[in-house]
Amino acid sequence: RYGECTLIKIGDFEILVDGGEKDDSANVKALLQEYVTDGVLELLIGTHAHSDHIGGISYTSTLAVLDEIEMIIDCGGSNMNTTQVWGNYKSVVEYYVNQGTEYYAISDVMGSSLETMEIAENVTLTFLNNRYYGIKSANPNDTSIGFYLRYYDTYLCMFGDAEEKA
Repeated sequence: RYGECTLIKIGDFEILVDGGEKDDSANVKALLQEYVTDGVLELLIGTHAHSDHIGGISYTSTLAVLDEIEMIIDCGGSNMNTTQVWGNYKSVVEYYVNQGTEYYAISDVMGSSLETMEIAENVTLTFLNNRYYGIKSANPNDTSIGFYLRYYDTYLCMFGDAEEKA
């Protein structure tokens, strides 16, 4: 409604990309309750540190409807942004890491076995390189995570708010 939030469901494998603005949190919570039927969110991707992308997931109450989050990948770094919403979001990430969730900054994913993941038969998720990963920028859009899902010869591409130079 106010920001960017996408839930991708492939069988019982769910990927939440961003969580919209703070005012979207009730909608995100309802979405998770309805579609994450096994209570396990396999992957949460926080594309970048703007409130219209992470505001709705910067409170543990939004994600509390889940039994587990297996993995979180985001733009990384506690010093990437100094806004309150970014601080709140990083506190939520820390909470889930303390509960056993795997956490990776995108700069650590690139060049690792996580750069391309097999999600299901004939479905892969591949993160795209961005020269701003891991670098503090005046414009958080520069650090946006880009990736594509491939199913045979069909591609779904997502880029957060990455701008031309990224």
